[in-house]
Amino acid sequence: MNYPTDHRAVPATVLVAAPDFESPFIARLRAADLNVKTGQAVPIQLSADSPDLVVLDARSPAVDGLRIVRALRAAESVPGIVVMGQFSPRDDNHTCAYFEAGVDDVIGDPVCAEEAVARVRALLRRIRASRVPTQPTTFEAISLSIVCTTVQMQDVRIRLTRTETDLLVVLAKNADRVVSRGQLLQTVWGFPTEAKNNVLNTCIYTLRRKLESHGAPHLIHTVRGVGFSLRTR
Repeated sequence: MNYPTDHRAVPATVLVAAPDFESPFIARLRAADLNVKTGQAVPIQLSADSPDLVVLDARSPAVDGLRIVRALRAAESVPGIVVMGQFSPRDDNHTCAYFEAGVDDVIGDPVCAEEAVARVRALLRRIRASRVPTQPTTFEAISLSIVCTTVQMQDVRIRLTRTETDLLVVLAKNADRVVSRGQLLQTVWGFPTEAKNNVLNTCIYTLRRKLESHGAPHLIHTVRGVGFSLRTR
């Protein structure tokens, strides 16, 4: 799945909710020709700023990141959400809680500004690409139809995040074949970084849970040491 680069004159708007408005990350975002807004009262600012993406710095104990993410998703007020937090490779539960709440990506501390900006830009490209009117992506073998971030299986409609949708499309297009971790990371996140495997595993887990909680069969299988496969038989 190749996403075209958006060349329109209007830059994407990124709202960064962080205590430090002069961080290297924010400076790099501005240098990348993005329209960067900063603040701390995220839900209040959304109506005024209409951002394409919210980056929430949840590293402070005073920030209830999960509550904010759930509120944003419940209001369906922003296409993309990225959270920066204290994510340990050995603590999948914390990462999983954020993906289940509806984030598209998580960035662990210490934050590498260059990588964080690359991941934000990759998500923005996918969000922009999803706004181009298209016909439903339909996979008849599993009665699956995807329009934007809504999946319909049989008579059930399931809302997914942008990242979950992109993962599902890649797997469905390669149904009954194994898609490697590197291929998924490259296609969805933009680069096959091994350090992101924990995020990939967690996102696959939450995608499975969403599908199966709505009555879908166990479609996505892990192929140890290789990747994942969506099986239709």
